[in-house]
Amino acid sequence: MSAMTDIETKVRAIVEDDLGLRDVRPGDDLVGDHGVDELSLMGVAMRLEEEFGLDERSVSEEALIFESTVTKCVELVTQASRSRESEPAQVMQPMMLRA
Repeated sequence: MSAMTDIETKVRAIVEDDLGLRDVRPGDDLVGDHGVDELSLMGVAMRLEEEFGLDERSVSEEALIFESTVTKCVELVTQASRSRESEPAQVMQPMMLRA
């Protein structure tokens, strides 16, 4: 068994904290194995975005509901982080004031 990465460790802690669970394994089905509902999964998605500094709705709630595992959470956070890093920085343009 390989050691968990920092992202995996943080995601697991967030999932367990938000859902009030203990000893969740990466491949556990949060819905089937732990009885988590879709609304709770949406809350997890929002918390992951907040904790990892991701844009709102960058962690797909639909994908998480379809495959509700810690492993999928890690995958979604990693994808959103890479997407954010590859976007060009936005430069604020000065506003022209009309007299």
